[in-house]
Amino acid sequence: MLHVLDSALAGQRAGALWGYADTSVWGWAQGLCSLLREEHDRALAEFTEANRVMRALPSTRGVGGFLGPYLLLRTVRGAAGWADVEGPAADRLTEVHWDRPFVGWSRAVLLGREGRAAEAAKTAEEALVGTDTIPLAAHLCLRLGAQAALVDSWGRPLEWLRACERFFHDRGTTRVSAACRALLRDAGSPVPRRREGHDTIPADLRRAGVTPREYEVLRLLGARLGNQEIAEHLFLSPRTVEKHLASLRNRTGQADRAALIALARRYAADR
Repeated sequence: MLHVLDSALAGQRAGALWGYADTSVWGWAQGLCSLLREEHDRALAEFTEANRVMRALPSTRGVGGFLGPYLLLRTVRGAAGWADVEGPAADRLTEVHWDRPFVGWSRAVLLGREGRAAEAAKTAEEALVGTDTIPLAAHLCLRLGAQAALVDSWGRPLEWLRACERFFHDRGTTRVSAACRALLRDAGSPVPRRREGHDTIPADLRRAGVTPREYEVLRLLGARLGNQEIAEHLFLSPRTVEKHLASLRNRTGQADRAALIALARRYAADR
């Protein structure tokens, strides 16, 4: 999923020559890529820049795609309120199929924040009606909105997070699925074990006792990620990553980090 959006961004950066398509594609794809990497600060900055450029155009008719996620992200962070979700601009957004669920979930978040739990839950569920053809939009609403629902105690946040985790895991969007598991874990809910199975680990590594999690660490090490980056990618602590690396050195007989990197790259080349 993420690599498809990345491909759409080739050559597109803020400061390029902006036409209608440029604004829509860059604002939508760049911001969504950041959401799918769990880089919410960056997504907000990219959506904000796209919105600024869009407003400078002589006409913005037909330009959009990022306004719904932008609204929900700002609402969750406390930067948007009722004036933003009930005004004429929000009403126009509800006419856009992709943006409509984000508007509904923005309203639900505000209702929940005011302690109107039943109204919030009803509004969120209604916003998902008709989203079968836009599953990414629906599950981004679940990802962003469920966290707010957990904080303010409304709706079915654990069920929403499990659905969101499954959706993004099945599509290889590992950072979002890992974030959902972290939220479930923090809420004291059972967490799905979504690691690569032993049958995906090379046979000699399996025989050496390498676990699925250790293999994940090894693959990321082969991509030249540092311990902190690996930790962020897998939602682990740097100390836990170091323990996995020590175990990998012991199991594979590699003397140091450089040897582990070389080993990881050999396996990557064979895949």
